[in-house]
Amino acid sequence: ATQFLPLLAERFLKHKVEIHADGKSFSLLKKYPYLVKASQEDFGKEFLSLKCSIKVVNNFEEAIEHIQNYSTKHSEAIVSENKDLCERFMTEVDAAAVYANASTRFTDGEEFGLGAECGISTQKLHARGPFALEKLVCEKWLVTGDGQIR
Repeated sequence: ATQFLPLLAERFLKHKVEIHADGKSFSLLKKYPYLVKASQEDFGKEFLSLKCSIKVVNNFEEAIEHIQNYSTKHSEAIVSENKDLCERFMTEVDAAAVYANASTRFTDGEEFGLGAECGISTQKLHARGPFALEKLVCEKWLVTGDGQIR
């Protein structure tokens, strides 16, 4: 966090991104001009603007717990050079799309090759993640035969 957050802030500053920071990240970013102390609600919020929330965690388990508490179960990502942690993250995180060292911005119907995205779903049945027309219709199987059995 001590190395990464200043680099992030430098890039965010160009776009005047407002950062809602927990105590640890707030102290690391105290000179950042668009810094706000985060409330608990900020971690489950989709800002839909140039705002984000940041929480510094002490270990992998704390990160997983944070995701379990605040995830929409749509898209989650890990950025790490540790291949084992990336694989564990991909296995343990419950989301429609789970990324290792890639942007969650890829969770879009067009990017997944589904055609125009009609919507998103965070449930576990039927359509999960981005979906297009094929998930809005029902399928009907027509099977013909000459007396075949299993």
